[in-house]
Amino acid sequence: MLDFGQITPQEAIEYFKEKSLVTPEQFAALSEKAKALAFTVAELSKQKELEFAYGSIKDALQEGMGYEEWKRSTKELWESKGWQDFRLKTIYQTNMHQAKNAGAWQKHELTKDDLPYLRYSAILDSQTRPSHANMHGIVAHVDDPFWDTFYPSNGFGCRCLAYAISEAKAKRLGITPKSRKIGSTDKGFDYNPGKSYDGKLNSLLKEQSKKTEEVKKEVKKMI
Repeated sequence: MLDFGQITPQEAIEYFKEKSLVTPEQFAALSEKAKALAFTVAELSKQKELEFAYGSIKDALQEGMGYEEWKRSTKELWESKGWQDFRLKTIYQTNMHQAKNAGAWQKHELTKDDLPYLRYSAILDSQTRPSHANMHGIVAHVDDPFWDTFYPSNGFGCRCLAYAISEAKAKRLGITPKSRKIGSTDKGFDYNPGKSYDGKLNSLLKEQSKKTEEVKKEVKKMI
């Protein structure tokens, strides 16, 4: 079982904090990009239950909780639902990985002048989905449209990641041609959570800038 250790990138925490709590029914009605900034758990329709589940994942990110520790801290809710271990692992892994990968995307954008390529890495073991394993080793530029759809996480419990590499290393490994044969994402995961977060940040920044200009105009009138 994956343990995230004690250090969590701040970008991952900030991404998760931006999520809005929605019921499973509301989540199903959202666009795929909007889903990147929403939090829900199937069969949890009560607001208090959603708040508890969301808070537990946020604490796990901030405190670097491994799966077993997180499960112990939330056992009352899951026991009341009668949910089995595999389902809890899916909830934990999906949310933790998506936050980690979205946070990593912020760094990829900041460092792409020095590390302009990403390499897709699937965990090639008995649990890896064939559709994800087919993408293992793909090398593409950070700005390649490939990452708009296939930047991980690409499904519930997906453990895939994309790590940044230099142009020289990309050439040594072999940059994947545009005509590449690729795998597929699970249903509802064909988007880049990092880019969706970028879009919200940009929107907030523009809104703040507009408000600042309005305040400046009002001050000038008063003077």
